Amino acid sequence: MKKKLSKIILFLGITVSTNCFCQDKESTDITDVTKATFYSPGISYEKRIGKFQSLYAQVCMATSFGIGYSEALGNTSYMRFDPAAILQYRYYYNAAAREAKGKRIEMNSLNYVS
Repeated sequence: MKKKLSKIILFLGITVSTNCFCQDKESTDITDVTKATFYSPGISYEKRIGKFQSLYAQVCMATSFGIGYSEALGNTSYMRFDPAAILQYRYYYNAAAREAKGKRIEMNSLNYVS
């Protein structure tokens, strides 16, 4: 009986300790994010380089279209897909304020200056 009781106490001690240490606090910080874009078909990647700083790179096909009319040519229309590359430095400035208001901060959904 005593052996069984000590095993139960040991099991409960391990279980309680595990629950105490496995709680994860979300830190206010930015992360590396990869996205697929559909409006301008392509892919983008954002790499964290500091606590609230990142480099954002995007390679896509920039879409453009137009409709026109002239007496000489009549109706004209076009749709183009031009290759484009974008590189930005981003500084996120309001992470603590958004977190205090209970707003979303995951996946770098913060305000930034670029």
